[in-house]
Amino acid sequence: MKAYVRRFRRLGAKVTQRGRRVLDMLQKPSEVDLLMAQLPKVGNAKQLSETVVVITGSSKGIGRVVALAFAAKGARVVVNGRDPAALDHVVQEISAQGGRAVGVCADVSTEAGAHAVLDQAIQAFGQVDVLINNAAVAGPWGVKGWEAGIQEFEETIRANLVGPFACAKYAIDWMIRHHRPGRVVNVSSIATEGNHAGILAYGTSKAALEALTRYLANDLGSSGVTVVTISPHSVRTEAKAARRWDEAELLPPAECLVPAFEHVVLAPAHMVHGRIVSTQRFLVDAYAESILASPTAAARRMAYEPMRHHGVVVERDPSAFTLMDRAENRYGPSPKAKAVLAQALTPAMLTYYPDQDYTKLRRVLAAEHGLPEEAFVIGNGSWELIGRLVQEFVKPGEEVVSNNPGWFGFNLVCNRRNVALNRVPFRLRAGNELPHHNLEGILNAIGPRTRLVYLISPSNPEGVTLKHDEFANFLERVPPDLPVIVDEAYAEYASDPEMLNTPRLVASSDRTLVGLRTFSKFYGLAGMRIGYAFAKPAFTDLLWRQGQIFNVSGLAEAAATASLTDMDHRADIHAQFTKERQRLFGALNDLGLKHIPSQAPYVLVERVAPLPKLIERFQDAGIYIPNFEFYDGEFIMLPIGTTAENDRNLGILRSLLS
Repeated sequence: MKAYVRRFRRLGAKVTQRGRRVLDMLQKPSEVDLLMAQLPKVGNAKQLSETVVVITGSSKGIGRVVALAFAAKGARVVVNGRDPAALDHVVQEISAQGGRAVGVCADVSTEAGAHAVLDQAIQAFGQVDVLINNAAVAGPWGVKGWEAGIQEFEETIRANLVGPFACAKYAIDWMIRHHRPGRVVNVSSIATEGNHAGILAYGTSKAALEALTRYLANDLGSSGVTVVTISPHSVRTEAKAARRWDEAELLPPAECLVPAFEHVVLAPAHMVHGRIVSTQRFLVDAYAESILASPTAAARRMAYEPMRHHGVVVERDPSAFTLMDRAENRYGPSPKAKAVLAQALTPAMLTYYPDQDYTKLRRVLAAEHGLPEEAFVIGNGSWELIGRLVQEFVKPGEEVVSNNPGWFGFNLVCNRRNVALNRVPFRLRAGNELPHHNLEGILNAIGPRTRLVYLISPSNPEGVTLKHDEFANFLERVPPDLPVIVDEAYAEYASDPEMLNTPRLVASSDRTLVGLRTFSKFYGLAGMRIGYAFAKPAFTDLLWRQGQIFNVSGLAEAAATASLTDMDHRADIHAQFTKERQRLFGALNDLGLKHIPSQAPYVLVERVAPLPKLIERFQDAGIYIPNFEFYDGEFIMLPIGTTAENDRNLGILRSLLS
């Protein structure tokens, strides 16, 4: 009996908790409520007053919502559809709110229907100022492209491409003949972005509609007629509700699209002519999308959050704090590098442009790695080189395969480029196996739209190396021309004898392997911003094409070259670091703290307290470590510093355990 009572009480507690969550959701504004309350304001009602707007496919869905909104702002609206009852209902709705509208029942996918809509608009209102080509059909949905019937495909292309062309043709012809500046708005879809299966006919028709806009814009030139595409994101419509009401109910209402429609109709021609305006990006940042009309409009500046000490923004000053949050070198740069920089501060170095080929550095790198000088590309840090690689080899909507969680910087680069990230979980635990990169999973994830594979060795955040023989076998199974990038930002810290020797494999393999290294970490030159990529010369030639001339200073090249040739400093740093890393692992074992064997200048350590408390305790000591937790909060990233720094960090962990 006691067991049943205990279970009943637990069940009651769970029901109560969920009930509170539901009540909380009912009391707080939803995401949709907040969205609708913050819609961008575009123009004013007078700008649409007396404008004649023809909207095809406006008896329901997005077209109906736009028709009602434009009529409410004084536009004279011509609504169109193939259902007389639905069409009459929209006209009555507009009349009831004091607007003016006529309905034209016609199939605008036919030449006769397109002609009828434009003719009746002119008969009713004497002119056409704006044509919104909204009418469309979904076509064969949820089937593999080649399984769609040819007739269905043709019908989709006719409705979604030929129909808009026919309507645009007649509208533009009338506008030009009557010397009336006008606007044609083609309604595309977010389906043209990214990977979407089972919508071949629909996606093809909308992509072609976007091309139609660009070519029409070229031919129209300065005729006074403007053509633009608007690309709506998913919103709640009758059609979506008929398929899945629950999914449709969670979408924002179609009314949220109205500001973007107002923008493409009212904006100056030079801002929109020939462009594709995204409603989703417009809602995120209306100003940015109106100026850029590109994925950059929804991006944010790639930057770290301001540094805060106990909630107060402070300067990131290494003389005031122990900064260990970005894995910078704790031992400092090479004395030779410092000496070279002091000597290099001459008028010649400061006044004149650097060597555009970075000959001295590439010569030293060639000797270091046993590759020809042509195998190296110099960049403004490896981060800049990653940006080049993604921009050059992966188009928006295409795919990169990498590990999960991976490095946040690479993920940000892909997100800004609107590149799909297919992240394969890192194998932290797999029976008796040590943590590894799950290369078999990476292979299985590679598909026809994969354009790059990105791996990190030692990995971030786990600090685990790729093994040479295992990786060589993996590389042989990768498609020959698929670039595989190995980011080795921390390679110089490693002491694993089995670690991948990327330069050796670049020289011996016929696959497209790219190594990335930086002078920011081991060499202590993060402030100089210099890194390099290496691959077969045919590939590095492609990387040079994307870079900017003189993007690395002569001072940075001189410091990097000196650092590479200071073998004593390199050996000393590696020896000190390796010894200290092993000592730290031993101390963590003594404390009974789980940790991942790392070859990097950091280690994943069991989180011993809630993250805010843990970070606060380190801040009390003036120490900054990464403010992140990993693997469902199981681990934090503990940087590996000098002996004194590691002792302080261990002391803080020890105090949190007591």
